[in-house]
Amino acid sequence: MKIINSILSIFFAFIFSTSLTLADADLENKLKEMQNEIDTLAELIEEGGSNETSGWWTQTFVGGYGELHWENAGTPNDTNSSNNNIDAHRYVIFIGHEFNKYLNFNSEFELEHGLVKDDHGELELEQMYLEQNLEYMGLDNTFIKYGVFLIPVGITNETHEPPTFYGVERNVVEKELNANTWWEGGISAQTALGKTADITFAVHSGLDNASGDIRSGRGKMQEQDGSNIAYTARIRYTGIQGVELAVWHNHQSDMDNTPATGNVVANLIGGHINMSPSE
Repeated sequence: MKIINSILSIFFAFIFSTSLTLADADLENKLKEMQNEIDTLAELIEEGGSNETSGWWTQTFVGGYGELHWENAGTPNDTNSSNNNIDAHRYVIFIGHEFNKYLNFNSEFELEHGLVKDDHGELELEQMYLEQNLEYMGLDNTFIKYGVFLIPVGITNETHEPPTFYGVERNVVEKELNANTWWEGGISAQTALGKTADITFAVHSGLDNASGDIRSGRGKMQEQDGSNIAYTARIRYTGIQGVELAVWHNHQSDMDNTPATGNVVANLIGGHINMSPSE
């Protein structure tokens, strides 16, 4: 009887030990599965959440801003009449989409003065381009734009939206001499020169004005004359905190696009120093 009891004790001890071993193995497998899931989730977060179950809407971005001006002048202005009006000066919408880490789309629509009527107000397409990141080709910090983009001249032309907004009205120098806001259609390439500088070169449509007036020569991509190609180059330095130094050159072989009147060669050369408060 004692022998039978001993055998039974050994048997039950073996069963119990085997159960614990199986339970430990099962627990270890579950822990491994959980760790794999955590690692996968971490990778997705690192890549911006672009997994197979995410929809296109997670990579589409919408933004914008608006300006409402209320002018209430107590004394007559230069036209000998008081200036009391309210104006929805600008309403701007940005729409963009990131196809992947190497290709994205950007666009900007603007409605000025609330309504387009009787030669007042404007509805404009200021930007519409694909931007390609050439990192996959081994070219770090190098980007190409294809489409309608802002010309890289001056301080405010490319950075005239909040939070880099300089006031409700553009300064006269940038507005008249640099035609802000000035956009054209073409191809633009930008690459970094080390960590503190970059160079931009663009081939694009040009102005159309025989008198040399830059601002009135903008075609704004409305069935614009494409007889002549313009070129813009800029070198920018940002190695000093809070300071931007840049020089730029825009060239057009015939500004009035009229062969019968001869070529009206135009060169716009400039530079700027932009100092911003920094912590």
